[in-house]
Amino acid sequence: MYTQSDCGRWWGTNPNRRTEQEIDLLAYSKDKTHAIFCECKWTNAKMSESIIDVLIEKSEMFGYEKNYYYLFSKSGFTSATQKKSSDNIRLIAFDDMF
Repeated sequence: MYTQSDCGRWWGTNPNRRTEQEIDLLAYSKDKTHAIFCECKWTNAKMSESIIDVLIEKSEMFGYEKNYYYLFSKSGFTSATQKKSSDNIRLIAFDDMF
């Protein structure tokens, strides 16, 4: 179960890239064994697969044993992005929420 203290937006310095980065939503277990990383895009373009790659790269900063990725898109996803969908990568279009 997640509480407010272990769920929220994250921003900080990526030590691998030495740049400021952000994660739209990060939730993690209290024992820090698993985490959920979320990216949200509210654009008219479909979300490309590179967004998944960037989110996965950002998650590597934290060292959780098991990561789950949720991508939310206003306009859906490219076919290449849809091919990356898996048990730990979930794609959620705005229309799917209703």
